[in-house]
Amino acid sequence: KAIEVNEAIRASRETVAEDLEMRLAWLYSEVGNEEKALEQWLALWRKITSIPRRRYVEDRLMTVASRLGTLADIAIDLEEKLAEGTADDREAGLLIRIYSRVNDSIAATEISEEYMAQSGKNQVERLQEKGRIYQICNDYWNYEQVIEQLIEVDPDGKTEYLRQLALSMLERGKAQEARDVL
Repeated sequence: KAIEVNEAIRASRETVAEDLEMRLAWLYSEVGNEEKALEQWLALWRKITSIPRRRYVEDRLMTVASRLGTLADIAIDLEEKLAEGTADDREAGLLIRIYSRVNDSIAATEISEEYMAQSGKNQVERLQEKGRIYQICNDYWNYEQVIEQLIEVDPDGKTEYLRQLALSMLERGKAQEARDVL
């Protein structure tokens, strides 16, 4: 019944609020219509501009796609677009999030490197993104390697990078090494 009401509201309006679209996607999942839910989440993902909302939609999209067994298909489609050079920021970002979600920091950073190189990003930006991915995946060793590279290529940011390096070492229980870095 709730789906029917929300669909009727959507049909009667020229522009539909994102909240209504999100509610519909959620309701489709609740009643077991996962295919329709995924379709709805994908449509929302393509049009939402707010980064926090898009992150939420991406999480829901990945969850529903995982339940349907289609997450790998989505990743393959995005990888093909990246290889063709037609992927945009949103598509590359989702692909990186998919790999980060399964803690595949190597694949996620390779994708990031490829996309950022295609986009003309400089070495500092590429290394910062690489470090962020390693951090998300709790890959402290690689994260610290990237921070050390950043210290070399961006000496102006050395103080901040040393702080990040020390925090990473603290996370790993290496308090003495962290003190030595600072």
